[in-house]
Amino acid sequence: MKLKRKWQEHKKQKTEYHLGALKARLARYKNELENPKISHTKADGWEVAKSGDARIALLGFPSVGKSTLLSKITSTESKAAEHEFTTIDCIAGKLDYNGSIIQILDLPGIISGASSNLGRGRQVISISRTADLILLVLDPRRKKDKDVLEKELFNMGIRLNKKKPEISINITQSGGICINKLCPLTKTTEEGIIAVLKGYKINHANVIIKEDVSTDDVLDVISKNVSYIKCLYCYNKTDELSYEEFLKLSENANSILISCKNNWNIDDLKEEIWEKLNLTRVYTKKKVNSQILIVL
Repeated sequence: MKLKRKWQEHKKQKTEYHLGALKARLARYKNELENPKISHTKADGWEVAKSGDARIALLGFPSVGKSTLLSKITSTESKAAEHEFTTIDCIAGKLDYNGSIIQILDLPGIISGASSNLGRGRQVISISRTADLILLVLDPRRKKDKDVLEKELFNMGIRLNKKKPEISINITQSGGICINKLCPLTKTTEEGIIAVLKGYKINHANVIIKEDVSTDDVLDVISKNVSYIKCLYCYNKTDELSYEEFLKLSENANSILISCKNNWNIDDLKEEIWEKLNLTRVYTKKKVNSQILIVL
């Protein structure tokens, strides 16, 4: 029995090592294919200077109401229509809320395959990387849209509502790969982590792992082109849902239900945005009976 158990453990370690090596190789090749010595070309109408205390990117499929929503929560008029692909450029608006200035970008609608640059998708998603919060605007009647959008963002290296894994990798000149775990690993093994590192040609390093991570988490940390961004799922056109559908959808985490047509929950959306951004108000005294508001 002991011999059998040891053999199974050895087999598992070998499997984890090979899986880690394959994942690292695929990730490296994919990065090389998608970014072949990127040329720094700029497109007209897409370079928007960051301003205010925070930036929000409105993302979603065409004709879900992003432009109408921008007009509802800011003083900016973004062209809206019933047909798709009304917005073809990046439109910037400004939300003044609780003493803070929040820049909101209305980005062109993206489609399935955006991460492969269909419909200028990579350009659109790349701009959302600069945001402090992504507002995914969804039509609740189109059930698959959320999963498709999340997949496109994931393929572009954007991790929604996820914090950066607590992994420290210090490359050294010699000594091989030394892994120090501060907790048990249930999603991967040391062999899998070593294989990933070697797949990126890292043969000597001190690795400190402070939480239970997966092989994909290690890949994300090594690749250095992954962004961890907060996300709020904004379901528009909820006035067309039944009462039961509305209640069920309202139970989803990180979600808010609105109707631009009927002005439902617009003020609640502003409050949700404020809370998600976690901006801090600091009052400092300058003179007697005088206060200055600073937003961090």
